[in-house]
Amino acid sequence: MKLDKERYISDCQDWQTSDDFIEALLEAIGISQFDFDTCCTEFNIPAEIYITEEGTYNRCNKKLNDNDGLKANWPKGIGWMNPPYGRPDLQNFVKKISEQTAHNSQTSIVALLPQRFENEYYHSNVLTMASGIYLLRGKKLCFSLPGGYTLDKKNPVAPQKLCLAFFNFEEEKLLDISEKLNKTRYKGIMISPKILEYDEIPF
Repeated sequence: MKLDKERYISDCQDWQTSDDFIEALLEAIGISQFDFDTCCTEFNIPAEIYITEEGTYNRCNKKLNDNDGLKANWPKGIGWMNPPYGRPDLQNFVKKISEQTAHNSQTSIVALLPQRFENEYYHSNVLTMASGIYLLRGKKLCFSLPGGYTLDKKNPVAPQKLCLAFFNFEEEKLLDISEKLNKTRYKGIMISPKILEYDEIPF
């Protein structure tokens, strides 16, 4: 079967997560905002600290340092990541997650990622490192372009399947998050990659 590469390529890497999805996720986790956003272009996600290409800022738009998401040491707390999905950015940010969470139990990450289980970097940094992976059903997630323009179901921006990868979360908490998300339009299934063999993962 010939792969339709155009379905997986975009000139824009600045897609913003929809407010509706973020609100549902925050409620499921049981927080009002994230402690930090690891790679953002605009401060559209409720967070205390925003890490951009130009540097790290607080919620009052005060610049704290010049470090971008790949150079910064991420703070303690629960962070959000919706990385650019193009290469090599996606691989670099996925590797950064494992580096920042492997030896720092006080830093937790929720990452919105494409389901690319066949790739080596995914095996090394997600399947062997994540506490849990929430596989979103279907292609219901819509993004916004910079400036607020939203792509709806007639023009989906995510032709590939997506998942939420959770790092440094307790199993009981993940089950609670999954139960709450399944009461919203963002239904899915939570798997624990650390106890599954690769051939058991539902691709």
